[in-house]
Amino acid sequence: FRGVRPFGSRDADLFFGRRKELDRLIAMIDRPDFQLGVLFGQHGVGKTSLLQAGLSPRLERSGFLPVYVDGRADPRAALKQAVFQISASPPKGEEDPVDYTLRVTEKFPEGLVVMFDDLTDRLDGDGLEPLVETVSALLAAEERPVRLLFCIDSGAFHRLAEVEEGLGRAVPPDARFGLER
Repeated sequence: FRGVRPFGSRDADLFFGRRKELDRLIAMIDRPDFQLGVLFGQHGVGKTSLLQAGLSPRLERSGFLPVYVDGRADPRAALKQAVFQISASPPKGEEDPVDYTLRVTEKFPEGLVVMFDDLTDRLDGDGLEPLVETVSALLAAEERPVRLLFCIDSGAFHRLAEVEEGLGRAVPPDARFGLER
């Protein structure tokens, strides 16, 4: 019995019941013009499970490098740690986390999909600026296709406007995916 713990990447074979939502998310991310999107839903609806046990394995099979980042941690440090965990290539000395991420993705023809999960708390207070800086650096990368997916609770959806303002770009309406129970 799992209880309320989310499914992780190792649980892909146990994850079921969200095929329609997963197909729609894949179609959204796979669009040539997709760069930035948001997955939102009520707390406990299964967003993390969908990302880790559903979306990540499907993206990997499609040639993407899916990188799951815990949005509660410092974005640059969490990005570097997440890439290190899935890569056979360690960072070079004090290599910038964004540069390291882009270097590692060279082997993935479709590019990189960074999933910043559980951003709800980060959108409060001082947490916004480091997120905007990290995301801006990833989006500015011209040498690698980078796609970003934010994951937030519905109750914090209104805070997305602050992220968009900081980035100087909006998440398009067709890149906003609401997950329901």
